[in-house]
Amino acid sequence: MSGASGRVPSVDKAAEIVGLLSESGVPLRLNDLATSLGIAKSTALGICATLVQHELIERLSDDTYRPGVGLLRLGTVFLERLRVLKHFEDACDEIMPRPRATVVLGILREDRVLYVGRREGRSPIGISHVGVTLPAWTTSTGRAILSRRPPQEVADLLRRYPPVKQTRRSRTDPKELLSLLTVAAVNGYAVDDEETVEGVVGCGAAIIDGAGAGVAAVAMSCTSTMADDRYRAVVSAEIVGLGEEIGRRLRSDAEACHPSASRVPAKSV
Repeated sequence: MSGASGRVPSVDKAAEIVGLLSESGVPLRLNDLATSLGIAKSTALGICATLVQHELIERLSDDTYRPGVGLLRLGTVFLERLRVLKHFEDACDEIMPRPRATVVLGILREDRVLYVGRREGRSPIGISHVGVTLPAWTTSTGRAILSRRPPQEVADLLRRYPPVKQTRRSRTDPKELLSLLTVAAVNGYAVDDEETVEGVVGCGAAIIDGAGAGVAAVAMSCTSTMADDRYRAVVSAEIVGLGEEIGRRLRSDAEACHPSASRVPAKSV
């Protein structure tokens, strides 16, 4: 049961075990962990067994414990987020230091987009701020990323997270959404036509990694009254150019780290 602070003691202890093993530099025995945390050995054993199951720690043949490969996966995700954010900021500085509209950077988390970067524009319209999440099915960022993800992944997400209307204009029929993603993959950008917020139109472009998959997306938003055909054409060209430049930088990083790695284009929807 959690205390008044809302913290869960067992989760606290699990985090402390991971921290101890990460800082130790050498594998530790169960008794060492239990003593350090001031808990019963049986309690420490149960927590460690759970952490082993999730690969956050590893139990060795001599019954000692060390950090697990799961921590590497989590760290890789975090570092990738930092890398794409840095390239977003650098590319904005060079290509569009003061864009015509606010530009945002989003990454996919299940059926939602987490916004991790933002560059203020001359027009302050922007429906998302850093740290905010919005539905992937209606936003231009989400659709742009999903348009460059494998079809089976998209189908699984549709099954697990059925789209929900955000406005009266939201398109939530799965067949129609798949058609929109196909169009986005062909055009190089996706559109949110007042489907997340009434009166706001968005245009997003995927950031493509070396395997051809969408790892993030950039987008601009404007009011629906501004979004005539000419304005949409200009914004889409600018946002596609920004996305391509960030993707080029990400791929250059990957080639520098793995010069012999082969590239396999991901099949988009």
